[in-house]
Amino acid sequence: MTLSAGPLPQPTIGALRVVAGRRVEDTAPCAAALEPSLQAARGREEERLFVLLDLTGPVAPHLYRELREVITQTYWSSTGSITAALRRAAAAANRRLFQSNLHHLPPDRNHGGLVCAVLHDQDLFIARAGSTHACLSHTEHLEHFSDDKSLTPLGTGQVTNVRLHHAFAVPGDVLLLSSSALLQEAGDEGLRRALTFDRVADVLDGLEQVGGEASFSAMVVRWPMPGEVEDSQIVQPTVAPQQEAVLGPSVPLIPSIKDRVSNLLSRFHRPAPPPVESRPEQEEAAAAQAVDWDVVEATVETYEEDLLFQPVPSPPVPPPSPVSEWDEPETEVVEYTPYRPEVRLSESELVEPEPGPGLGERLGDGVSAMGRGFAAAAGAVGSGARTLARHILPGSEQEVHRSARAVGAPAPRSIPEENRPAMMALAIGIPILLAIAVVAAYLTFGTTSRLQNLVSQAEQEVVLAQTVGSSSDASRGHWEAALVHADQALALKSDDQVAAALKAQAETALDLLDSIIRLQPVLLKDVGSGPVARRLAVHGTRVFVLDPAGGWVSELTTEQGETGMADPQDIPILFKTNDFIGEGRVGRLVDLVWMDGVGGRQNSGLVILEEDGGLVTYDPSWGSMSRSFLGVPPEQPTVIDTYEGRLYVLDAALNQIRRYKPYGDTYPDRPENYFVTPPAALAGARDMAIDGRIYVLYNDGTIAKFLGGDPEPFNVQNVPGGLGRPVALAVDPHGSSGVVYLADQGEAGMGRVVALGSDGAFWAQFRADEVFTALETLAVNEASRRLYVISAGKLYAASLPLP
Repeated sequence: MTLSAGPLPQPTIGALRVVAGRRVEDTAPCAAALEPSLQAARGREEERLFVLLDLTGPVAPHLYRELREVITQTYWSSTGSITAALRRAAAAANRRLFQSNLHHLPPDRNHGGLVCAVLHDQDLFIARAGSTHACLSHTEHLEHFSDDKSLTPLGTGQVTNVRLHHAFAVPGDVLLLSSSALLQEAGDEGLRRALTFDRVADVLDGLEQVGGEASFSAMVVRWPMPGEVEDSQIVQPTVAPQQEAVLGPSVPLIPSIKDRVSNLLSRFHRPAPPPVESRPEQEEAAAAQAVDWDVVEATVETYEEDLLFQPVPSPPVPPPSPVSEWDEPETEVVEYTPYRPEVRLSESELVEPEPGPGLGERLGDGVSAMGRGFAAAAGAVGSGARTLARHILPGSEQEVHRSARAVGAPAPRSIPEENRPAMMALAIGIPILLAIAVVAAYLTFGTTSRLQNLVSQAEQEVVLAQTVGSSSDASRGHWEAALVHADQALALKSDDQVAAALKAQAETALDLLDSIIRLQPVLLKDVGSGPVARRLAVHGTRVFVLDPAGGWVSELTTEQGETGMADPQDIPILFKTNDFIGEGRVGRLVDLVWMDGVGGRQNSGLVILEEDGGLVTYDPSWGSMSRSFLGVPPEQPTVIDTYEGRLYVLDAALNQIRRYKPYGDTYPDRPENYFVTPPAALAGARDMAIDGRIYVLYNDGTIAKFLGGDPEPFNVQNVPGGLGRPVALAVDPHGSSGVVYLADQGEAGMGRVVALGSDGAFWAQFRADEVFTALETLAVNEASRRLYVISAGKLYAASLPLP
């Protein structure tokens, strides 16, 4: 390849847009050729930018325009190297498209590719993002700028990959910027044949043919050979600063401002008279009628910008004249030849015009004029400020000077007395009111801006979570960040619907990841707060509550929750400590359990254990109560439970679980020890539940499982976040699920009920907003699918989903 010296000649540019094998005439949205703007960064004055956008989906034309503006403004304002500026422009376009996609559903989002080329002298720099292709056709071969690695489509994330290439261009070369679909359909040989034509229109037709039924966009840039003149149907337009060339199959040459204005003025001037001998007075008249072209060009600047890219009839192109190797061909425009009236003078009357002021003098005059203007403006502002202060601030009135008046003139009215306190209040109050208004406006605007920023960040995190997969662990961080941003936005504006929807979406996704099931508990009764956790027993629709600290037992039903019984003063008490039942007083209450009439028991009923071994039995069917004693009382009973009519008492002092067999409805015999070898530290046990196997919850949160007095494996695992503060556990001895329910107070009021398998494996967790804040105890009835809990002194019931 032989490189020529100096910049390349003006290229001929064309664009093509094909949808499903059919050409679309409007190519302006996707392709643009630009020259430096007036505000271009230093060092970019000699560069030229070519841009091709290829987006998929239902693309609005204004989106193309916005992306082009972002690309051009970012590139021309960037300092540094060309490659760095191209990277910034591609990144800015990707962010703008990504922000646009955040406000649309996935089917309506736009993605695609971007390919840009920058020409500086003979250096050609190319940047690709997304599914795009670029190649340069030399006389000898076709040079491709692509690689095997697929680039991330534009607009799919906050960051996009950009590939950079470099080449040298010489006269006769053809640059092609296109979608990758064109290369896939046409292949290397098809592109080679299409790019060998000398006319850009023929190149575009060839690309349309080899493209087949594919949908693609393409931009062709051809630099003519020395002495070559392109056909008038494809002529490169003159692109003014800050303007885009509207690319298409045909772009005509546009006449200059001076030619159009001359043609316009010629309609209002008569033809010049025959040559006559001029005189000094004629010379002055001719000078007065002369057209100042600098003024005319400045006046019609707006007209030039409006008409610069409007199609106009192409002037005939004369045969090319012989040119040297490095000369560029010229095209004569004869349609807009301006007419100027002239006055012919004899040689003796020709006078050399005096030179005008130099550039330095004109700059000096301009600076002096600006200085005088600023000085005058400052004086006017100062005078106005002094006058305003004199009229607003209180002070002594100036002495009134009377002028000479004619005899009989009316006397002037007296000046009213000054209200100094009122004037001082106004002088002080007005600035304070203005300051308050400014601060209020600033706070309002700041709050709105922060709210919009938080909502935008939450939306971005949601999109990122959906991109990596909503149900994968990789999306957890994005969902958690979206939830934080949504909560902060709702803290600024609690009724913001967008933030509320984003919060609900993030919570739903996190619930799915953590196997959270949201419950809607119903308040049955406010049993009041207490220093010791209450105990629960359930049978059918009856719920029994024992308060060890208050020393009472209550009976409630699930229907009472519908009547709104929430007053602690209305608790229906069955009995209390020190009440007489039978022949004695009731002692300190420890725990309660519902006993079925099996295993030797005659009747079903509620059994309440006293600290000294006394038992109170209550039959709700008859409303009767009786009192008996265990055959051997426990030394330090902490919790009781039952299985097949037998009573199990955990005795912390003996480090043993005592098992009592029934005789009728009493337990008069000596108990059995459940453990042959007692486990360590039963004194630290907090709760116990039995479904054939015995589960013991310790104060440190560990759970032990026993069968026949021997320990069995029970490893709590895979609980999201781990266990926090377990306080109670429950099982249903009549159920078949084998689920162990654990009341976990958690941290910072984030309570929950954790459902574990019989081996300790995590199954699910139940949460209820603002209900499980201070869990005390729980009970389950799998037959009726009901979960009962006491939290913060209130008894709740909720529907229980089962596996």
